[in-house]
Amino acid sequence: MPEYTQFPRENIDSALTLAQRYRGGVGGVDLQSADMLAPETAMRAGPANFSAGCIGVVSQGNQVCLRLPIVGDLCVPIDLPDGTAAEACVDICTHFGVPTGVCVKIRVLGNEVFSQCFGFC
Repeated sequence: MPEYTQFPRENIDSALTLAQRYRGGVGGVDLQSADMLAPETAMRAGPANFSAGCIGVVSQGNQVCLRLPIVGDLCVPIDLPDGTAAEACVDICTHFGVPTGVCVKIRVLGNEVFSQCFGFC
């Protein structure tokens, strides 16, 4: 059974708090009363990603397994020897400030070896 590494809860909570603040008003625009068809409102209120940080991970069985916010547990296949140290970073995707998915990047020695978004990003 794979071992899942998870991102610190406080990082996830911080990113979600930022998304909620973004939802309340974008660039000084109150989304509750704004004309949503106005081009300037649509441009400022579209999809946005909020970083939930990076963590250290170790490969096992040619994969890295992560416990991700919004999408749950996920094992990413990577061609690395067991025990290889890597870094996994996650962004929370939002649309109008509502979380809709995550984007994950895995790096080894600063080189990106995997990148994918899950959900609606």
